[in-house]
Amino acid sequence: MQISLLVIRCSDIEASNLFYEILGMSFLKEKHKNGPTHYSCECDGLVFELYPGKDNRSQDDSRLGFKVPHLTTIKKQLAVAESYELAGTSICVVTDPDGRKVEISE
Repeated sequence: MQISLLVIRCSDIEASNLFYEILGMSFLKEKHKNGPTHYSCECDGLVFELYPGKDNRSQDDSRLGFKVPHLTTIKKQLAVAESYELAGTSICVVTDPDGRKVEISE
């Protein structure tokens, strides 16, 4: 099994787009038929999409994790809430614009 799609609801998809671009994602703005305008990024077979939340609210408090290039540079651009080591890997936790915890490692 392989995850092929992850959609998160965002209170401000423009702010979320900027946040996730700092992590190295490159989004395309899309709209399908009568659906809402949203952002979509494909990375290694996974489609990651940012959709507007209802009434400009996020829909959950999921925790996400991404392996990123240039972790040191990213840490300078985002406030790190916590850091820890796991199996020899340094992991930093940042918070996205909707308050979701996002783990980043290199």
